[in-house]
Amino acid sequence: MQKLLPNHIPAAMAVLAAMALSGCSSFPASDNLKPNVPPAARTSFVSTVKTTAGRDPVTLDTVKASFDTLYAGVRSESDNKDKQDWSYKETTATGGGAAALGQLASKAGLLNTGLAVAMVGLSMDSFYKPATTKATHLKAEDMFQCLQKEFFFVSEADRLIAIGATEGGADKAATAIRDSIEQVDSAITRYRLAVLAQGPSMPTNDDFSRFAKQYAKDAVQAEHAATNSANLLAQATNAHELALTKVKTEKTQTGGAVVKKTDAELKTELDALAQANAALKQAQANAAGAKFIPLATNLEACVKKFTP
Repeated sequence: MQKLLPNHIPAAMAVLAAMALSGCSSFPASDNLKPNVPPAARTSFVSTVKTTAGRDPVTLDTVKASFDTLYAGVRSESDNKDKQDWSYKETTATGGGAAALGQLASKAGLLNTGLAVAMVGLSMDSFYKPATTKATHLKAEDMFQCLQKEFFFVSEADRLIAIGATEGGADKAATAIRDSIEQVDSAITRYRLAVLAQGPSMPTNDDFSRFAKQYAKDAVQAEHAATNSANLLAQATNAHELALTKVKTEKTQTGGAVVKKTDAELKTELDALAQANAALKQAQANAAGAKFIPLATNLEACVKKFTP
């Protein structure tokens, strides 16, 4: 086996130092160094949702749980690239400092080692560009955070109630699961393209025009439905409470004397309570439906704001 020459030792030490400082576990062939996306973004979102659901039916809550896992993975990738970026910068700084110290001390070995470490750090930083990838991950975080905010205000329970809405939103609630999966898949595609190809994905003029019209239409309808449903829900709640109170009062006071309710009076009050119950449920359905009117377009807006 050929022995290392004395002037090769500093260079070898520099490489080993760079490996240690950069935190590489399998240098030089480590996938962790390359621009990459988290495991949850390496497959279609619909596949992830199906896996999460297992044998159970896919619900909006299943979609939300799968999305939370995806979002956590994106944030983890941002942290990993941040550590890698700092490691390379520290490697360069350490090497540069050693080189300067060696120059002052007129020690060629220390000077060569310091320069070698600095050059390795600069080379790896230029080749892998962790800062660029980190910036992309952070912008993707902003997109996924926007999606998470929209998901926060709806649930499977809301969706099931909203399907019975008569003031708008029932159709959007019925397709909410499919629409949500499609938008998250679109987000993943843009994210993967930005990270793996380091290039932006811009919408076409036709796509932008279509979205702008749909967004404006849904926003106006949602605002109108939300206002009306809130008022109707308050009225229905008050009417239901009043009807319930009447039924619970089994006796009435008349001129100081206690008078029992007749069967006819009780039946009338029970009928009124049944009607109030139906009105309250409908008002609740309409209020839930108002939440789903803008959901698909709001999710798409989150995706379109991602511009790496």
